[in-house]
Amino acid sequence: MKHHHDVDAALGRPGGILSRFRRKRERGFALMEGILYLSLLASVVVFTTGTLREEGMRQEESLIADALKMLQDGSGDFVLDNYDQLRQELFDVSASGGDALMSLDMMRLADEGSVPTVFLRDGGTIRNTFGQQYALILRAVDRQDSGAPQATLTRSQLDPSSTGSIASQWVDNDPSNGEMEIESLLVSHSGQPIPLNRSGRVLAKTGLQIIGLVVEGDVTRGAYGNFELSIAPYQALAEYPTPGHFANLVSLSGFGVLGVSGDRGLVDMDRALLRCADISPASDPNAYNACLDNTDNEFMSQLVFREYDDDSGSKVYPGIRGLTNLTCDGTDPAGTIAPGTLLVDCGTTTFDGDLAVTASLTVDDGSGGTTTLSSTGMALDGVDVLGTTTVGAGSESRLSVDRALVGGMDVGQYLIDPEIVLAQGEVEIPTCGTDENGVALQPAIYTSPAGFADARGRPLVGIRAFAESASATSWRVRMISFVEEDYCQARNGSGQIVPLDPTGPTYSNGAPNHPNCSAFNPDGTVATDRSDGKVDIYEVVSGFGKVMAQTRCVAP
Repeated sequence: MKHHHDVDAALGRPGGILSRFRRKRERGFALMEGILYLSLLASVVVFTTGTLREEGMRQEESLIADALKMLQDGSGDFVLDNYDQLRQELFDVSASGGDALMSLDMMRLADEGSVPTVFLRDGGTIRNTFGQQYALILRAVDRQDSGAPQATLTRSQLDPSSTGSIASQWVDNDPSNGEMEIESLLVSHSGQPIPLNRSGRVLAKTGLQIIGLVVEGDVTRGAYGNFELSIAPYQALAEYPTPGHFANLVSLSGFGVLGVSGDRGLVDMDRALLRCADISPASDPNAYNACLDNTDNEFMSQLVFREYDDDSGSKVYPGIRGLTNLTCDGTDPAGTIAPGTLLVDCGTTTFDGDLAVTASLTVDDGSGGTTTLSSTGMALDGVDVLGTTTVGAGSESRLSVDRALVGGMDVGQYLIDPEIVLAQGEVEIPTCGTDENGVALQPAIYTSPAGFADARGRPLVGIRAFAESASATSWRVRMISFVEEDYCQARNGSGQIVPLDPTGPTYSNGAPNHPNCSAFNPDGTVATDRSDGKVDIYEVVSGFGKVMAQTRCVAP
């Protein structure tokens, strides 16, 4: 029986040797499967934990990025709305430290309504894992400063005369003489530095090109190195950002406030110049004027144009093109304005500086008369009254007027035009107008000897100058000399002086050989005596005399 039982077990029957071996093998497979299941479960747990942790970090980075965007928008709005006030505050803080440099915490921006208070705690700490606080740091720079970085303006520069206020040149919107502008940054400080691998993702998630991070040294850089700015001028501030902290651009000199949020209640600039365009001034003038008077339709209170650099680095100066009129009272100009004409319709137009006119300037007050000024002179009603005339190698200015009054007196009646003329020369007759009563003035000439000599060197006892009509436009001036001799009859039968020609023929004794004079024999004795007991009179020819001729217009 025992033998039979062993055989049964060997053959695999219940209770045999083969059955026990099969059961042990099955228990080995179950253990291996359990180990595999546990390994797979551990891998899933590790992967899930890492994924959840990474997702948590990404959500945290997104929150930081959203907070940065909110603070960035608020900072830009704050600087834009308070630009002039911030310039004054920078000037005030320079009284103690010398430099126009300061910082403002986020609670100041919250008080001004630029940042929601609910996002802040502990005096302005933004709610994030790293516990960093944020501040707006600002400094005053000169727009004309081409340095990198620009130098911070000091009290002595802003107020060179020690008047206690900013010198006007810094705030007159004229960059050519220097302009005080604000460079400002939104920075984080204190707390824990944000690791580089996480801060880079924060910068990218903001989607703003003006968000920067201090990685090392005194430089803030934008995402992917899109900008780089030295922050060394801010080192004196307690809020100075160290590596692992943000330093974002808010405003820069020459560019103003960067990245200001979109809709701030301003009029749509695409239609800013078309306001009230849907109202016809002709059909409904009252509604049109009411629209213009409505301050809600104003698109801005000031226009400030700033030059900028183009892609080549050259300065580009903006301008207004196609303008036809400027009206101070806001009404439409009357009539049609010709192309190429600019109408300035104001009660008083003041130019504070030099007015350069490259062509001509015409003044027309509508009374029918015009005054035109140009580089060559001035004209009244088209008649030149002041001009220049070429004289030799140079030029001279000439004034030509109908009448000049001084103290109510007509200067034209007292002005004398003197001229030195050779004897027997001609003088132009002046054109005369009328006096203040409308009476025609007459031309007059006054002569006097200016220089003379006898052609033959004879002694003279007198000299006389006079003028006579030569033509309708000129007088001839003459001179006669009285010689201490009595050879001739000096006057004709009518008593008129008949001067002798000093260059005519003479006798051997020097007496003139003339019909009006005594005749002499070859031996020098008198053949015919025509002496009259008076000195002889000779004409002074051009080579031996000069006359001072003075012309003027006189009342008849």
